[in-house]
Amino acid sequence: MSPPLWTVDAMAAAMRAARAGALPAAVDGISIDSRSIAPGEAYFAIKGDTHDGHAFVASALANGAGVAVVAQDKRHDMPADASLLVVPDVLAALCDLAAAARARSAGKIIAVTGSAGKTSSKEALRLALSRDGETHASVASFNNHWGVPLSLARLPQGARYGVFEIGMNHAGEITPLVQLVRPHIAVITTVAAAHLEFFNSVTEIAEAKAEIFLGLEAGGTAVLNTDHDYVHVLFAEAREARVETIVTYGYDAEAEYRIGASETAGSRTFARVTHGKETYDLNLGVRGRHMIANAASTTTLTPSIQSSCGSSTATIWPVSRPNLFADRPGYNARNSTPSPRPNGISTPMIDERSRARTPSTPITRAAIRDPRIDPITTLKPTSSANDAPAKDSSLIPCTAKVRSRIITKTPIRPPINPSNAPAMIEFCSSASSSP
Repeated sequence: MSPPLWTVDAMAAAMRAARAGALPAAVDGISIDSRSIAPGEAYFAIKGDTHDGHAFVASALANGAGVAVVAQDKRHDMPADASLLVVPDVLAALCDLAAAARARSAGKIIAVTGSAGKTSSKEALRLALSRDGETHASVASFNNHWGVPLSLARLPQGARYGVFEIGMNHAGEITPLVQLVRPHIAVITTVAAAHLEFFNSVTEIAEAKAEIFLGLEAGGTAVLNTDHDYVHVLFAEAREARVETIVTYGYDAEAEYRIGASETAGSRTFARVTHGKETYDLNLGVRGRHMIANAASTTTLTPSIQSSCGSSTATIWPVSRPNLFADRPGYNARNSTPSPRPNGISTPMIDERSRARTPSTPITRAAIRDPRIDPITTLKPTSSANDAPAKDSSLIPCTAKVRSRIITKTPIRPPINPSNAPAMIEFCSSASSSP
């Protein structure tokens, strides 16, 4: 049986909350929606732009909430016998709880931002890492001033990995969120003219995205997609933030994890990523050049986690799931109607029609030349696939584990060049990027 997410004592201490009514010993989850709250969860009465969650406290408790977190100035509106934790400000209390969740976690934390591709990349990272241990990730596109602390407060204490999406539409918005998350690895998927109405130039957007470096843990890693014209800005900002290690991926010839040959067959896309002598084959159940780039970010994780977090057994490949979002009940960015599949299984789908789109524009070497930039820092590759396997399986290098496991795997489609027996990474679903 899994331990509870939070004891009420720990919640009250983290939020400096006063207690009222009969309180449970612990809660199994956290919600801000009285309609979908599960029995035993804590309900946070967040005040939004349109609705005030305090109007739904009675409904949340009636639907099974174990306790409601309410503002002190709204206490008089609550039932006298309601189970409450009373705080000065509910959103601030949620942030305090999120900070406590991060402080108690020994897991490896990844933050993802970018003008497009955040949600798809986050989900691909979640699936990849879940092969190596319990992985918690933001649901849907919970990436703003309440979505990030909510997602972080839901981080189980024993999770091995946490993946958090961070968004913005104004300068300065990422900084407090990433300083709350404090990631070991920061991923920037791309920079484009999204939310340009709030900026004077795309360069300013790049600088705002680079705020993610300001919360990176000491010795952390920045993972950058090179397929846009502002990567030099990100490099400069990373150096100014004293980021020690930068890893690049993309279609550009200078990318350390380079996306090479690709092909499409029906609704599937196949691509190869090379890193030195290592190769990874991507098998995606969705069409799109941008989706290849989103999935390619996962290939950087093995050495990045070793470098930033000291992990030597991050056996995250191969990834094989019937659907990229199939284990996220109710996951649907635009509507709640599951999309029918030919086999009769209903699968949630992200509708990207109104989301930001970014052309994958390869950059030239000149585009990343800047007097403020040091040469690209290159991570040492993981152990060679030809290394002799260790007797203790827990000590087998990542790539050796990949090769030993791939022998028994029959890919849906043969690799583009099967002679090298590359690791297969399989994401089988409809998915898309988000702004």
